[in-house]
Amino acid sequence: MTRKNLLAIFLMAFFLFSLNSFAETKLEECNIKTNAHCNDCKTKIEKALKKQSGVMSTNLNLDNKIVSVKYDPNKTNSDKLISAITNVGYTAELATNNDVKTGSNTSKTKSAKDGCCTGGEKSVGNCKSGVKASADDCCSTKKK
Repeated sequence: MTRKNLLAIFLMAFFLFSLNSFAETKLEECNIKTNAHCNDCKTKIEKALKKQSGVMSTNLNLDNKIVSVKYDPNKTNSDKLISAITNVGYTAELATNNDVKTGSNTSKTKSAKDGCCTGGEKSVGNCKSGVKASADDCCSTKKK
């Protein structure tokens, strides 16, 4: 065999081995309950999660306030994902099966133009000035 043939065989074997290793990585999914209320909250939380190494996809459902995250368990874990959410100012805890199944469909989905979470004050969810935030409801309309 010539050197070119040996090199070609080696490269093909390496390529096939690499594909096999990649295919064996199984993603895990976790559901995290948050106190998100609007599309601005959703954007901030999903952006923070996507910055984490190993996160493949995120989807925050504003009706039940649960974010589903698919991730590579070799690169991250649920504790790191929860920390990423709390570091941007929201509450986060692993959701129970009951939380995921019985999410509330009665809440109104707000957008930043509704006056929620548009920046300014240092409070949970970064609600705008004049809107009092609590740990459970960043879109509360109680005046300070």
